[in-house]
Amino acid sequence: RQVLCLENLGGDAVDQSIDDLLAIREAVGESLKFTLDIGHARLFAAGGVQEAIDKMGEHIRHIHLTDNFGKKDDHLPIGDGNFNYREFWPFIRQFPYIATLEVLHIGTDPEPIRRSLAYFHSLS
Repeated sequence: RQVLCLENLGGDAVDQSIDDLLAIREAVGESLKFTLDIGHARLFAAGGVQEAIDKMGEHIRHIHLTDNFGKKDDHLPIGDGNFNYREFWPFIRQFPYIATLEVLHIGTDPEPIRRSLAYFHSLS
């Protein structure tokens, strides 16, 4: 059975809260799962990333790994902002589905990806 993932966009998007996402899923059905965007959850979920994980939990099928400073959706390499990935490392480490590194403005420079990978590997 194929599924689609709805991302927690927050802000001015349709889903204003994690509870809104859950209501949409309830109305649409079981084939709708979630993409947890770490940066969006940090900025737009009332209880931050922990609330998103607690409420969306078993229905998360995709994670966007990104970083910011808690003010805007910067899409920085992980480790370049001030998000504490270590706090959520047990969840990320055992996540059995897809995690995507979502970094903007890198062009063809591999250095931001190298930094993200080095930070990611330092967590374990």
